Amino acid sequence: MVTLAISTNIVISLGMVGALSIVRFRTAVKDPMDLLYLFWAITTGITTGAGMYVLALIAAVVMIAMIFLFYHKQQKGRIYIAVIHYQGDEAGDEIIRSFGKMKYFIKSKTMRGEKTEMAVEVFCRQNELDFTEKIRKITNVEDITLIQYNGEYHG
Repeated sequence: MVTLAISTNIVISLGMVGALSIVRFRTAVKDPMDLLYLFWAITTGITTGAGMYVLALIAAVVMIAMIFLFYHKQQKGRIYIAVIHYQGDEAGDEIIRSFGKMKYFIKSKTMRGEKTEMAVEVFCRQNELDFTEKIRKITNVEDITLIQYNGEYHG
């Protein structure tokens, strides 16, 4: 859509370069759905400005269908950071087994003497927080802290 619109006029093509450079360097977009919408809005404005209304309408139908499909394909759930304090390698292995088939990533492991602190990113569907009770019941686990993670930390 953008290529068709900017190939008709040199002024429009220079405006497109300027508009995309502003978006590229001035906006921090974290969600891919927001980025899809943002570029759709920019290109729709350019194509309607070039007088290509049919192209803008066709692209709108395609984009609405894509947004609808992507929105319903997103996994429902939340991401948490679990900070676990424990002692001994056996407890660490048992902690990893307690996650089962959940999606998790070990982010850090800090060892101070005999004590270990492990930070794990865990993807939980709806209210699937049963793993915390399993971890608490493991011998040599001192505590577990669960922090909801949305991709940003401010401090």
